[in-house]
Amino acid sequence: MSSIKQVLCPVDFSEAGEAAISEAFACAHRQDAVLHLLHVDVLYDHDPYGAKHLQPEDLEISERTNTYYDEIIARFGSRGINIVRAEVRAIAAATGICTYAEEHKIDLIVTGSHGRRGVKHWLLGSVTEETIRNTPCPVLTVRAQRPEHRRGLYQRILVPTDLSEVADRTVRYARQAAANADGELLVLHVVNRAPIHDVYGWPQSSEWLQQALSTSEARLKRLTAEKGPTVKSQIKVAMGTPHQEIAAWAKEAEADIILMPHHSNNQIVDYFIGSTTERVLRETACPIFTIPVDRLHY
Repeated sequence: MSSIKQVLCPVDFSEAGEAAISEAFACAHRQDAVLHLLHVDVLYDHDPYGAKHLQPEDLEISERTNTYYDEIIARFGSRGINIVRAEVRAIAAATGICTYAEEHKIDLIVTGSHGRRGVKHWLLGSVTEETIRNTPCPVLTVRAQRPEHRRGLYQRILVPTDLSEVADRTVRYARQAAANADGELLVLHVVNRAPIHDVYGWPQSSEWLQQALSTSEARLKRLTAEKGPTVKSQIKVAMGTPHQEIAAWAKEAEADIILMPHHSNNQIVDYFIGSTTERVLRETACPIFTIPVDRLHY
């Protein structure tokens, strides 16, 4: 697994953002990494024809950001971490985050998620999802309300799989991560219960569903029995809606983190970074680690 030497934490002055800041400080401390604190000043958040858009406002924003940086460093303690303070202007928050990450060769972005749904989500919660879709590096998403069972390290790693080649690579990556943390690997496959009709228009039969369950379980057993580091592991095959089953097992199994793959160039990896990952982000309090497919080294 690649080492983490540059950690980026976007700052938006929110409660969810503070949870991410706490996680970013802990991660930078564990990895002996440089921590970049970044505030993106979105250009069109200001009236371009009003007095607020003039230069004095630019200075005021910078002062507010620096004051906030002083406060969070005092609160969390520098702990010997090399901290970089940054502020950029961009047409959109995700654009500023992704551009900064690429220019500064960031290894990990730690960001918050509000967990909103409906209109509020589309107005305020899409920055994290846009960042995940477009960044070339892994993203750790942290909710403001985290699981009560939360341990200090990410020792219980949940990996949803659709049994594709990319998902198999993700399981192997997570297995190595679990071994490094002396942890446990949880592997989940969901047989989608949504009606799927064959060419004759008939829905799935109960026999087909049972066969899908048994075949999937056998596949997961073979995957976790492959050569590699020895780790404690659990497998589960569930029937239902993927994002709901992922969130449910994360809570039931007291997972510390959910690990999911994605393409960094806005492509879709099976059902993951399409609707499923985004729905899981809103359904679970468990942190989610999304990693570009080309970073799946183990």
